[in-house]
Amino acid sequence: MAATLNGRFLVGNKKGEIRLYDKMGKKAKTLLPGLGEEILGLDVTQNGHWIIATCAHFLLIIPTQF
Repeated sequence: MAATLNGRFLVGNKKGEIRLYDKMGKKAKTLLPGLGEEILGLDVTQNGHWIIATCAHFLLIIPTQF
């Protein structure tokens, strides 16, 4: 899990999916499909424009307008 300064956050799972949320208690606004590898770690830039996800065998760098 990682969060931006304005309270938006993202969560990765064992399937490799990344879900982007605007607020707690609501459904995910965006689902980025997985590549079959578990997400081990997540980070996001302060402005939410870039996501970095760590997997066992590779690193994902995803451009986004969060």
